[in-house]
Amino acid sequence: MRILSWDIETSPIIAPVWGLWQNDIYYEHVLCNWHIICASAKWLGEDEVISIHPFNQRSCKVTFSNDWHNDYFLVARIHQLLSEADVLVAHNGDRFDLKKFNARALFHGFDPIPPIPSIDTLKVAKKHFKFDSNRLDYLGEFLGLGRKMSTPKGLWLDAIRGEEYSLHNPSTKRIKEITKKQKKAIKIMSEYCDEDVRLLEKVYLRLRPYMTNHPNRNIFNDDDIDICPSCGSEGLIKRGFAVSRTGKKQRYKCSDCATWCSAKKSIKNINIR
Repeated sequence: MRILSWDIETSPIIAPVWGLWQNDIYYEHVLCNWHIICASAKWLGEDEVISIHPFNQRSCKVTFSNDWHNDYFLVARIHQLLSEADVLVAHNGDRFDLKKFNARALFHGFDPIPPIPSIDTLKVAKKHFKFDSNRLDYLGEFLGLGRKMSTPKGLWLDAIRGEEYSLHNPSTKRIKEITKKQKKAIKIMSEYCDEDVRLLEKVYLRLRPYMTNHPNRNIFNDDDIDICPSCGSEGLIKRGFAVSRTGKKQRYKCSDCATWCSAKKSIKNINIR
């Protein structure tokens, strides 16, 4: 089972506003729509974080162009990675990352990715715990796993050449200065996204024993022996029985990840007819 932790960073929508509070913007007034600035992904069990941004030719296989809001090649690389996964892990991924990605994939004419099970650590935190906050940064600090990377003020605007919108016909020299600042900002954002994915994986592993709907690794196991459905370990310790109205199964606790599970085969079945 290949498990992929992933995260994307998107640009803000640029639009004129007439106040600082509760503005309704008509879509025809949008000066520049949002796009994906960068993304990061990490395969569970591997050290490398895959950084996807316009200046990383290794990951995107494309050089940066003046069309700085064209995220076609980023979307193509993300689409390829997600399609290779058996399980996707993200924080607020079901509501944000996956829907945002689907919107850009549809815009560029990509086919849908395969139906892949998704684990949203935000949903897990809300369902099984009562934390003071469910933000990834708080969970990382609360669990002693680290925190998100801090970023300088105005980074997002620098990453989309925000200064261009405050200048009238900027000179070629000024455009080069803005582009240089943008390149630096995107690289910082990519590092920020990379750290998010590393922290996400740590949080996922800590929350995993509580996930009652985690995809079952036994599905990928062709042997008759029982393995932990969450981490795939064979270190299962017998801990009583799981009893239902129709039968009884051996109950186990994983010695590696502390997940509780039951045997695939029943010890005793009851005919309730």
